[in-house]
Amino acid sequence: AITFLDTPGHEAFTVMRARGAKSTDIAILVVAADEGVKPQTIESINHAKEADIPVIVAINKMDKEGANPDHIKGQLSEHGLVPEEWGGNTPMVPVSAHTGFGIDELLEMILLVAEMKELKANPERAGIATVIESHLDNNLGPVATVLVNTGTINSGDNIVCSDSHGKVKILRNYANQKVKFSRPGDPALIVGLDKVVEGGDILQVVASPDIARTKVMEYKAILEKQKKSASSGLDLLMSRIKAGNLKQLKIIVKADTNGSLEAIKAALLKLSTPETSVTIIHSGVGAITEGDILMGKGSQAILIGFHVGVLTNAKSVLEDSGVEFISSEIIYHITERIEKIVTGMLDPKEVETVLGKAKVGGIFFTDKKFMIVGLVVGPENKIESGAKIRVFRKKKYLGAGNLASLKQGTLEVKMVEGPTECGIKYEGNVSLEIGDELEFYKIEIQK
Repeated sequence: AITFLDTPGHEAFTVMRARGAKSTDIAILVVAADEGVKPQTIESINHAKEADIPVIVAINKMDKEGANPDHIKGQLSEHGLVPEEWGGNTPMVPVSAHTGFGIDELLEMILLVAEMKELKANPERAGIATVIESHLDNNLGPVATVLVNTGTINSGDNIVCSDSHGKVKILRNYANQKVKFSRPGDPALIVGLDKVVEGGDILQVVASPDIARTKVMEYKAILEKQKKSASSGLDLLMSRIKAGNLKQLKIIVKADTNGSLEAIKAALLKLSTPETSVTIIHSGVGAITEGDILMGKGSQAILIGFHVGVLTNAKSVLEDSGVEFISSEIIYHITERIEKIVTGMLDPKEVETVLGKAKVGGIFFTDKKFMIVGLVVGPENKIESGAKIRVFRKKKYLGAGNLASLKQGTLEVKMVEGPTECGIKYEGNVSLEIGDELEFYKIEIQK
């Protein structure tokens, strides 16, 4: 039997696609022959790659005028899916959902890939399943839709899933019919857990209610221990880099335009070292989504946003995820931080705070070691004495320096806030010119 888990292709369903890739043995990528590859197609490819599952491409709508399967194959080849007839290892089957053309060939290909990958499970053992989705029903209570990975789930079995446990009171199949058991590969609707669980959680059958309760207590104890000794994703990455056992630094990049995206990807790939290669596992144009964050968490990747924000519904997910997020409107900020991570030079407890920016309005004195310059500070910008400085000329990063002293009028001050003008003593490796933009920042140590 073949079970199909349909994840909508619409851009809004990134989370479902991420979950689907982790729950299945084979990914079938459906691409319209008259439309071509879309951003969510690329995202689905990357989810499948990260989940390390084989991909079969179904080139759909072959009955339509303008259907061009070779064009689709060319587009997919650019993203690492090279058709078998072109010397690659990705099966691509032309189909039409409207007429039924090619569907038999697609099913045969699925069975062939399953046979080659030896996708087998033991139905005689206690059942283990992955939760696809879960909700609270007004009449039935917590309901979980699961996909059985291995073993058999029987009606009446004791079950446990994360911090929830219970007994299978109702077991339904894909047709919503009551059944006595569900075997490997079967989708099942289960009623009987005492709490709503989350998609991606693992449900398992246990021998008794006591064992189920014990497992819930163990799960809660592990969660509590993780909270107390919480390490960010960056802490773990840095410890692995310093130990010399991180061969690949995975990165997800989102930018505001295709041009920006290609520029930042090229800059990041150049930061690879013989010990650690920089690998971009997913990229796209647009805001940071919940799907991006989940992929970053599951892959232990760094998430980068260039000139883009985080969608409102994804902000709380990002805060709870522990994913290292780098957001900036200047490429240098991003590459500098990634370079420090790759070379093991970044202290995870160091936090950079950008104070503000100012333009050089006048140069009053130049010495070999320092310069006295006048600055124009814009609204909502501030400068603090002792701040570090980055120098930009026509938006290009030139070098760094330090703020040795800060004056407003004749008085030496500790801070100025814009809009205003001030004078500074600058020490650095760049000879400043009128019109240069200075960015002021400070480094603080988290306790």
